[in-house]
Amino acid sequence: MTYMSPNGATTLENKGLEVAMFRWSASSVDTTATLVADGSTWATAPSVSGGVITLPAGHYYALGTCGITRAATSQNVQFGFFVDGVLAGKTGQTDLYGGNASTNANSDLAEAVVTVNAGQTKTLEVRVTASQGTFPTITTDSAFVLMRSAR
Repeated sequence: MTYMSPNGATTLENKGLEVAMFRWSASSVDTTATLVADGSTWATAPSVSGGVITLPAGHYYALGTCGITRAATSQNVQFGFFVDGVLAGKTGQTDLYGGNASTNANSDLAEAVVTVNAGQTKTLEVRVTASQGTFPTITTDSAFVLMRSAR
């Protein structure tokens, strides 16, 4: 990415874009998902502990999807990204959680935008926020990408 310098000059600065991929799984609602790093272009690999990623200073965009195996079409989940323990951005879902094609306004993908100021850190985690019917099996197709631009 390219940004204008803070002083308004016409000099451009290249801050770079780093990308990390993760697979995730969960077995119940409102618990931190288990994360597995699945590749990264970050200069220093993201710090993950207990399913929580510690984010250093920078601008972030997280985009995730959820794959499930289910016995009935009524088995669906909603999921989202939590920043410092608070749901952030837009929740995602499997199939047509809570509605049908003509009335459901939810997105299949969860997404969140996070800015961490210099000298600070924030945490990022994935959680299933709700489920319908019997909790389905979350598959290894559940993944998210975390993009970072240095601040």
